[in-house]
Amino acid sequence: MIAHLRLYLNVSFPCRIFFLNAENFGESPDELFIGVLNEERRKLYDRTADAQARREILYSHALVGYAYRRLSGALSDSLDILQTANGKPYAGNVPGFCFSISHSKGSIAVCVCDENVGVDIERIRPIGVGLAHRVFSAGEADYFERSDDKIRAFLEVWTRKECIVKYEDSRLADIAIKDSFSRRWKRLIRSTEHKGHIVTVCCGKQSDFPITDIRINDLIDDLRGL
Repeated sequence: MIAHLRLYLNVSFPCRIFFLNAENFGESPDELFIGVLNEERRKLYDRTADAQARREILYSHALVGYAYRRLSGALSDSLDILQTANGKPYAGNVPGFCFSISHSKGSIAVCVCDENVGVDIERIRPIGVGLAHRVFSAGEADYFERSDDKIRAFLEVWTRKECIVKYEDSRLADIAIKDSFSRRWKRLIRSTEHKGHIVTVCCGKQSDFPITDIRINDLIDDLRGL
């Protein structure tokens, strides 16, 4: 009963990133993760064909719940994760719990805060950067061209643009018109590197976003304790 009531209390959620590296996935009992999906997330899981994408749905859902329980002290799995028409996830029954999810090559980051937030991660890896000339603003293109490490610069700018899309709950198709180097967005965006990934956050809260590394066994133990 106490755990259930906590959902409706005014809990303050410190800004933090929970990070699950793909190298920690290993073998896991998928039925345990499937069992806590709500109806909306289960439908998404069922219509997803790619095996890695299905795992990402399971683990990201579990990681959001894990973050909520660790920060609020709740003991139940009654966090109701829904999504907007553009795909932005939100907690339907805890308005003060804001979060954003990002995946890259299996790794997952969940950024939580007590106000709107967008996060994007990209694994640092060899990629083509030709898209820069088509989707980068003048300021972004200048930063890219001046950089000695074109791949890193491309990933930095791309994550800046994508976390704006998530923050605004706009469409990924609009990413080209997002100028992450404009005065408005430069104030809200910060990036760092973690475990071979570029991690970028967009949030109005001027605070640090410490990163907590999570193992798949942490999620398993958390779910088994519900």
